Amino acid sequence: MNKYAEAALMVVTDCSGKDSPDIRAAWSNAINTLSVYDKGCPKVAFIGLCSEGMVKGISANSYGLKRGAKNKRYAVDAAKLLLSGYDMDIPSLWEKVTDKKIVHNGQINIVIRLYQAELLQFPE
Repeated sequence: MNKYAEAALMVVTDCSGKDSPDIRAAWSNAINTLSVYDKGCPKVAFIGLCSEGMVKGISANSYGLKRGAKNKRYAVDAAKLLLSGYDMDIPSLWEKVTDKKIVHNGQINIVIRLYQAELLQFPE
């Protein structure tokens, strides 16, 4: 499993059901536990899903994200496609949510892993 996807699952386990979870601190703890570099792209993708209320057990909140964060948009769009029955092939899913030919940086791995774990939902 991709380390950033693993970190996302760890954060969900740690923060699920809490009234005011500290998503950023939980992400940092998970990244430190896994001994991986804290890349911005996967972090913003995961926090973006949380901010939109798309991760089961974590309430919608800004969690300090700026509006228009492109990695948030990529993750949210990919999650909506998966929840709508779109194929989980990483390259085609990534191509569908980006407007340029750019390489994904772990964002899609997080979305797919959360989907596989049945932790994604449409925002309420």
